[in-house]
This record gives sequence, C-alpha cells and structure tokens, in this order.
Amino acid sequence: MSYSVASLLIHRHVWEAVGGFVEGLRTGEDILFVQRLREGRFAIGLAPGAIVDWQIPQTLRGTMRRLATYSHYGLEAGLGHTWHYRAFAYYGVALLLIVMGLVHSRWWLALLAGLFVLRVVKTILCNEKVQRGLRGFGPLRIVLVGWILLAMDLATLYGTLRWMIFLRIPRPAGTLVSR
Repeated sequence: MSYSVASLLIHRHVWEAVGGFVEGLRTGEDILFVQRLREGRFAIGLAPGAIVDWQIPQTLRGTMRRLATYSHYGLEAGLGHTWHYRAFAYYGVALLLIVMGLVHSRWWLALLAGLFVLRVVKTILCNEKVQRGLRGFGPLRIVLVGWILLAMDLATLYGTLRWMIFLRIPRPAGTLVSR
C-alpha cells in the first residue's frame, strides 16, 4: 500500500523521532518520510473516507514534465526501487517481445498487446477504491488508462535519462551543463 502525506496529521514527537522531511530534495522527501515512519514501527491510521484534492497540470506536456521531474529527483533521492525498476522491467520485456515479433512470429506482438491490456486492467482494479465516477472496464476507460500508463512510463524513462546524462556522466572541468 502506498501512503500519502497530502493530508497528514502527526504527533510532534513522531515527527521529531523520524527527523522530519529530508532537506534539499526537490521530490521524494514524502516517500522517505513514510519509509522512516514504517521502519520506526509507528502506528499509521488511515481515513478511508477522506478526500484530498491534488492538482496536476492541465496539459499533457505539463504533466509529463512534472512526472519526469519526479523521476529525475526520485533517483537523486535513491528511490529507483519505488517505480523505476518496474518501468524498466516492463519495457525490457516489451523490447524482447517486439524483437521476437519482428524476427520470429507476429504472435509475440499479440502477446505484448495482451500483457499491456492485463497491466491496464490490474491498474484499474488496484485503483478502483480511489477512483470515483468511472466504473467498469469499458473500452474508453481501458484506452484512457493505457495512454496514462504510457505517458507515465515515458516520463519516467525521460527523467531517468536526464538524471543519468546530466548528473552521472563525468564531464571535463569547465564543461557547462544545463538543467
């Protein structure tokens, strides 16, 4: 289960015991905070009926930019295990199936499409409790969730590449790096 700090009520002594949020991170400080709460064996209560409004950018480009930023700085915070590894596993398998489909048989491409639809259905089922209004597995919902997953994955991959190129590859002294 993933916990959110978007609406959090916490005792001061618990905040101080886990050290609050990690300073200097652009994203991921909330994930690290919740990890320390869980490692400290503090009781975490949930309010299943609570509704918290979280705004995302109004355009696909803005949303992708935000998700790429989360990806980039999530890696900087050491959080690659939270979603990056899963995205790379999905696309490693996808690349293998595409190659097999092009070289061996088109059935591999059908298998890839089927696995993606299963991923979409799993995502819908896992989020059914938090989604209000949209119910069931209509074709429109499956297509929309599929596009959202692809956009999130592309943003994750882009943020990862940005992190690797701009922060991890050694550069000669005096080289300017734009962020």
